[in-house]
Amino acid sequence: MQGLAGIAGLIAAQVEGVTSAGAGDDSASYDPATRTLQLVLRAPARVVVDAWWATSFTPPEPASTSMRVVDALLDAGEHAVAVPGEVPTVASFVTVAVGPAVHAFTVGAIPPSVTRLAPATLPAVEAVATHRG
Repeated sequence: MQGLAGIAGLIAAQVEGVTSAGAGDDSASYDPATRTLQLVLRAPARVVVDAWWATSFTPPEPASTSMRVVDALLDAGEHAVAVPGEVPTVASFVTVAVGPAVHAFTVGAIPPSVTRLAPATLPAVEAVATHRG
């Protein structure tokens, strides 16, 4: 799974992608040099492409937005989908839903100034009883 970021809709799509792994014979890839998604569909399928990006990293609630790029029934074969210019080159992602399968790709990485704020490792957590038995 690429680019886990704190954008709720993106996280939901990434989880759906992990749970739908192996669904269908279609493929999706992302070419960062051309900012283009490459899709290979074995049969006609509904394809939904969404772009997601952070607009602020200010605590306590960072902000984000999204854009629907494609929502269409595409024929079998190869398709190229360009990521729109409005999608920034940092802290941005695309998700591609082809039928039940979901793929997530990083378009622009989270800036190092933000990733430095996250701990490299999480401290050990003790088990806590929530009730007495």
